[in-house]
Order: sequence, then structure tokens, then C-alpha cells
Amino acid sequence: MNATTKRFLILLACTALVGWISVNWLLGPPGLSSAYLASHSVDHERYLEAIKNDAYKHYVQRPHLVNLDENPELKQRVALVAAYTDGKAFQAEQHRIHLYSLFFEIFNATIVVVLVLRLAKAPLLQYLDVQIEELRDKINKAARSRKSALGRRGIAEEKIAHIDDEEMKLNANTETRMERELADLAEASHYSFGLHERELSERKKAEAHKAELALKHRLVYDAIDLLIKQVQEEESAEGHDALIHQFTHDLEARS
Repeated sequence: MNATTKRFLILLACTALVGWISVNWLLGPPGLSSAYLASHSVDHERYLEAIKNDAYKHYVQRPHLVNLDENPELKQRVALVAAYTDGKAFQAEQHRIHLYSLFFEIFNATIVVVLVLRLAKAPLLQYLDVQIEELRDKINKAARSRKSALGRRGIAEEKIAHIDDEEMKLNANTETRMERELADLAEASHYSFGLHERELSERKKAEAHKAELALKHRLVYDAIDLLIKQVQEEESAEGHDALIHQFTHDLEARS
């Protein structure tokens, strides 16, 4: 603790003591004074006895539920308390007590505020500077976030504005690709159909040639069978030669 702070604390303590002693001397004590109690002791005792009564306490809590005309004793207590509290001496004493309490509340609060401002001013200002800096950072961060959000929003709006063009372009590309694929498919189908026709034609030709060969073979076999039968029936050698010659001639003519 430095000398300046020490002098400040001593001065503040002296000021507080002077204030407390002065107020106690001028407005004290905090309760009813001895002078007042000495001159109003009988009335004050009756007042205390009345307010401590259970019936009176119930009346104070819920006066609308009590009929004083039906309870003369309670009515007398209520009248006694009212007369005592409305007295000038009691009102003056209550005013003095109120001023005493009010002064000490203000004086003590002032002492505390001065003490805090003197000793905690630097840490408090530092704390406030930190809080202000953090708040400034938050504001700057929010501004950057807002700027970034506006940029993303602009990009999104631009994309939305060109979405129709993109859709038209996509549809056009899709149609072109579909037409090309259909043309390729038609060409492939045509080629496949032509190839199938050629294969079918060649197969027909092969089957016809096969049938023709089979027919020729059948005719040759039949002619041979007929020649064998005729040779068996013909006994002379000249006849055999004639039959063979005729068979050879007919075979060459058929081929």
C-alpha cells in the first residue's frame, strides 16, 4: 500500500468517525430517547401493552373482519394506540428517528462509494475497457458475418435469376443428347436388321443347296438301284454295257 492510499484511508476513517459521532450527538439515539421515555413512560407502557395484545394483532392484520362495537375492550385499545401515535411528542420522536436512519443510510452509502471509487477505480476502468473491447469485437464480428451473409445472399439471388437460363440450357443439351442416342440406336438397329437379313438369306441359300444335294443324292441312289435291277434282269454282256452306257449318259445329262 503506498503512502497516498494510506493517507486517503486515514482521512476517510476520520471523516466517517466524525460523521457518526456528530449524528449520534445531534439526532441519536436510533430508538426512543431517554428524555422521551422519562416524560411519557406511563403512556408508552400502555401503548406497548396494547399492541402486544393478540386481539389487537388480529385486528391490525384484518380490521374489516372485526366489529369494534361488539368488543369494547379491543375498541378501547385501538383508541389508545391511535391517540398515542397521533400525539405531537411521539410524531416528533418518530421524525427524529427517521432522520437519524436516513442520514446513516446516505452517509454510509457515500463512504462506500468513495472508497470503491478511490481504490477500485483503476481495476473497474480496466474491467470496463475489457468489456468495451469485447463488445467492439462482437460488433465487428457481427458486421463481418452480416457482410458475408449479404455476399452469399447476392450469389444465391444471382443463381436464382439465372436458373431459368440454366434449366433451358440443360433441357436443350438433354434433348440433343437424346436425339443423338436415338439416332445411334436407330443406326445400330438398322445395321443389326440388315445383318440379320443377310444371315437369313445365306441360311436359306445353304438350306436350299443342302436340299438340292440331298435330292441329287437321292436321284443318283434311285438310278443306281434301278440300274442294278435292270442288270440283274439282263443276262447278256452287250445288254449290260448298253444299260451302263445309258445310265452314264442320263447321269451326265441330269448333272
